[in-house]
Amino acid sequence: TVSDWPSWVGRSFQNYTMSGGSMQPGMPAGTRLYTSQGPAIGRGMIAVFHLRDGSDDAWTKRIVAVAGDHVQFRGGRLFVNNEAAAPAEPEVESIGGHSYRIVPITPADRFVDADSLDYIVPPGTVFVLGDNRINSLDSRFDKVGPVPLNRIIAVGGVVYWLPGTGPVLRRLD
Repeated sequence: TVSDWPSWVGRSFQNYTMSGGSMQPGMPAGTRLYTSQGPAIGRGMIAVFHLRDGSDDAWTKRIVAVAGDHVQFRGGRLFVNNEAAAPAEPEVESIGGHSYRIVPITPADRFVDADSLDYIVPPGTVFVLGDNRINSLDSRFDKVGPVPLNRIIAVGGVVYWLPGTGPVLRRLD
């Protein structure tokens, strides 16, 4: 809403373009967004981060858990601290006050084990997932793992361009 925008005034923004499909369906490849370091990092927020210290890459994923949280997948569904993130619809998750569409893991997805994750998020890190659960390299895998807070470039922001749609203005939290 318009009343939300004053909190963004005075912040500096960085421009990013999504290069892969890991955040589909809401942010397909080619989506353009402005991001800004928000006042806090929380569950459900979009984060842009460096995969390794000193790298120039910028990865975009959703924070689903913070330090101390217990993350599990059961039957392809995400649970944080034993609470289902998708209580009503299998393709919509709600966590940390944020609701978003996902591409869920199904029994037919042979490359991602729907029940293999049982993890406690270490101190000073967050656990990130792509919204496209069957096509995302994220904290479930050793190459990414939990993301240290000091590698997070920005949290939240604004989507201003969607491929196939064109100009939009949609706030990300």
